[in-house]
Amino acid sequence: MTRYHSVASGPRGRRHPLHLALIGVALLVGGYFLWSTMSILRTANRVQPPVLPPNAPLAPPPIPGRQLASPPAVPVSPARDICQLIDGREVCGPKKFVATHDFQPILDGQVVPEGLHYKLDMASGHKWAKLLDDKPDDPHNAVAVVVTPGEVASAPVTTETKPKIAPPPPTKPNGRLGTEERAQFEVHMQDILRSAGTSAPTAPADLYTLILTLGDLADLVEEREFGEHFADQNGIPALLTLMDRERSVEMTQQAALVLGNALQSNPRAQHIALNFGLMDKLFTRIGRETSPAALNRLVYALASLVRGSPEAVAQFANHASGIHTLAQVYAATADILLRRRCVRLISDVFNPLMVPTPVRILDNAGTRADVHHWCWNFGRGLQAAIADPNELDVDWKSTLAGGLLNAHLAFPQSCALACDGSYRDLAGAAIGGNEPCPFDNFQPALEDEVDKYADDEDYSTYADTLRELLATRKA
Repeated sequence: MTRYHSVASGPRGRRHPLHLALIGVALLVGGYFLWSTMSILRTANRVQPPVLPPNAPLAPPPIPGRQLASPPAVPVSPARDICQLIDGREVCGPKKFVATHDFQPILDGQVVPEGLHYKLDMASGHKWAKLLDDKPDDPHNAVAVVVTPGEVASAPVTTETKPKIAPPPPTKPNGRLGTEERAQFEVHMQDILRSAGTSAPTAPADLYTLILTLGDLADLVEEREFGEHFADQNGIPALLTLMDRERSVEMTQQAALVLGNALQSNPRAQHIALNFGLMDKLFTRIGRETSPAALNRLVYALASLVRGSPEAVAQFANHASGIHTLAQVYAATADILLRRRCVRLISDVFNPLMVPTPVRILDNAGTRADVHHWCWNFGRGLQAAIADPNELDVDWKSTLAGGLLNAHLAFPQSCALACDGSYRDLAGAAIGGNEPCPFDNFQPALEDEVDKYADDEDYSTYADTLRELLATRKA
């Protein structure tokens, strides 16, 4: 009789559960792969690639999770988040600017990292940047550049309309300037030019930092080499842009201080500034400014542009409104420092010893009224200083006397030191009053002052100037 054993009984039956488990796992894995293969085939049948004509450009793949318009107006790839028209063509880039060793356009709205080499177009507002070069001591490296110089919303200034005068050669590098100072200058220039390249007003916290940067830059550009680099790299239009955009007294003060320090006794920087048209722009700002603190700095910048430059002196003296503008500032302010700054500038402009070569200044109807302003201001100020027993500043009186003498020598017809009818009408009406002409009792006051300082060697120059004034009146 044949005996059958159950699966669970006997020595062999104990291994049957393991066999069954292995078979089950194999069936599950095979089923999963079969299901995956069928899903892929179904998806492939539903999504057919479009048939492209020959040589058609490939469209970028769709971005997962993003709904694309149908049809899209402009294909946008994952790396192209911002687009902008530049010079008639569309340029796209990521939200965060990615710098390379070549200049790349900075698009509106991009986040730009620190420490790049910038290039700005002040006329169009377009900006470029690249990585800093590897040689920090190279003057062409790590320095911001501005192309197409000109103020925002104004036509670019062309040098063809300016006098054909060759610029002075650059100053030889100063061996005393260390790498740290040069690096500081380069960083500050980048900060200023990058800020000038943005159209939105600066946030208060950033404005404070920017003003501090200008203060540091003002110290650096006192060095002639840095002053030249500042002008060569178009720091002048950048500062004017910042003044116009921020409209704050602090910004105007610091920007004008940088201009004045960079231009002072710096022939090359003066030449670049004149070709840019800085004199007209300073006169415009001086004419509309009301803050004495800002006016002091603007007049300082103007004086730094003019002093020592025959070209600038000629432009200033023959300017349509230059002498007149400073006369108005002098008459309108009670600020003693500002008045004295105006007087010293006009006195220097009329002083032939202040420039290395003679300057031809026209004495005609166009300058007559403006020179009358200053003859009146010099004469009135000198008379008041002589009559005031508390006025102990002989240097100030010497400045007034020298300014009056220089104005008379430069404009013998317009500043005749005489109270004729035309002079009285022009000068009196110009200052808005009926005060007596300062030259009515001028001679006795001068004679008494000469006697007072005749034996004082410390003020011999002042006494000599007074004697020259007396001699011109007696001639």
